[in-house]
Amino acid sequence: MPFPFEPNNRMFSIKNALGSALAAQLAYSQPSAFEAKAKGEWGFQEVRSFMTSPPALEDTQAFVAIRNDMVLVAFRGTEPDNIKDWLTDGNVRLVPSPVGHLHAGFLRAFNTVAPEILNDLRNSPNTAGKPLWLTGHSLGAALSTIMAASCVNAGLSIAGHYNFGSPRAGDSSFTSFYNERCASVTFRFVNNNDIVPRVPPRGLSYDHVDFKRYLDRHCRLVTDTRVVDLLMDSFEGTLLGLRKLFDQITHLKQEKLPLPDFIEDHRIENYISCIEKN
Repeated sequence: MPFPFEPNNRMFSIKNALGSALAAQLAYSQPSAFEAKAKGEWGFQEVRSFMTSPPALEDTQAFVAIRNDMVLVAFRGTEPDNIKDWLTDGNVRLVPSPVGHLHAGFLRAFNTVAPEILNDLRNSPNTAGKPLWLTGHSLGAALSTIMAASCVNAGLSIAGHYNFGSPRAGDSSFTSFYNERCASVTFRFVNNNDIVPRVPPRGLSYDHVDFKRYLDRHCRLVTDTRVVDLLMDSFEGTLLGLRKLFDQITHLKQEKLPLPDFIEDHRIENYISCIEKN
């Protein structure tokens, strides 16, 4: 399948949302698999992988894919069986950075690859003048958010940033910096009851960047709705999820228990499925 993307469209685009989600999914792959897909079906001429060097406590992975009309940066999210990712996620102290106070674990993970990526974006003749797009899912969404802010802080313009199931990455000092410079080209997707966008909690002074795109329990895309409607939809989605879980357990024929709704909604495959329905 050709890569679904409109590189010069900085307004919201469901095609760009789908392409970004597919890239965020592919970021979980090994570098060879990412390169084969990106260079094969998707038509990118060059792919560069960036990974944390051992023996670091973090395990960040990102890709920069380049073609004639765009540059795409995709960050890998949390891998369920990777203890380093969970340690990164759990380090919730807020620490200062050039773009505001950030989640300590996310910032440490980001800094293991960011200088090299930023240097590449600034100095490579193959990236100069091309629209720069960022994406990620879960932990990768938080890292791509920090990258967007870091790019503009370094004098690099971003064409757009689509992310999926992002946790909160920092406090109001960060979100104020980000929203002033990046909100107009940011599209932050939340799928119904996905638990990850609800952490770290606001009680720890964390805040979200704008602008949210909400996928309701029927996969309908909601861009502007009252808080009470969102709460009702989330509640009804939870009931449907619990009913589905109960039915699956009642008729269980497989060894593994089904995932609860708030975890199932976080899977990148379900973000992609919902976006395709739009």
